[in-house]
Amino acid sequence: MILAACKGGFLLPEGGRNVVHHSVLACSDAGLCLVDWSYRGEEHRHGVRGFGVRGHFVCGGGRCAMAVTDCQVDGCDREAKHGAKGLLVCFGHWRRNHRTGDFGSPNFRKVRDSRGVCIVDGCDNADRGPRGYCSKHEARWQRHGDVDAYIPHADRDLPIAEANNRWTGDAVTYAGIHQRVKSKRGKAHEYECADCSARAAQWSYTHEGGGRERSSEFGPYSVSIYDYVPRCVKCHKRHDMELIKRREVAERVG
Repeated sequence: MILAACKGGFLLPEGGRNVVHHSVLACSDAGLCLVDWSYRGEEHRHGVRGFGVRGHFVCGGGRCAMAVTDCQVDGCDREAKHGAKGLLVCFGHWRRNHRTGDFGSPNFRKVRDSRGVCIVDGCDNADRGPRGYCSKHEARWQRHGDVDAYIPHADRDLPIAEANNRWTGDAVTYAGIHQRVKSKRGKAHEYECADCSARAAQWSYTHEGGGRERSSEFGPYSVSIYDYVPRCVKCHKRHDMELIKRREVAERVG
């Protein structure tokens, strides 16, 4: 197969309109080589109209592009694998040009092959971030710009209740409503038992929730934090068992 004159920096075959795929090792006319040349007939994704090239390229100046192994973007020494804007470029610069229309900087962000320990004095945690910090100090740097910044959890201005984007409203679960009661009304052991005046230990559902009552694998519960009273463990168990017996009797009678 004889290659015709160079057009746009690349050699075209004579009568190339009917060519589908060729693998040519040498050109007797110009003494150039071409590997995995494929004709597509439309504008190629690399920007060259009329044909596409996979692998290596050749130019019409008597120079074989198989000798070009490095990316032709100044400062980049990566292996050239693609064509873009008449140059042989690495995959990274081809993709950058494909996305932004420009090759940009010859450099790319490098990922370290190995990790050490956090560079903050006195911290032995593993280095996780791009700046050499562990995940804790990296988070502090991103939030406050200072790896030594520390705000106690109680003093943090965090979105809670309805202001939190994870607020579930009346779709709250059994565990969730008990957490709400604890958050809004405090811990049960801060109160006296509603039945025996001893120190309470748990929040107990009164079973008077009405339309606010929901069912779960742990038993019924209410979505309102005001349908719970503090009870000690003994009174809490006795209260729930009595209600269970009443319901069983009512179901048998009914």
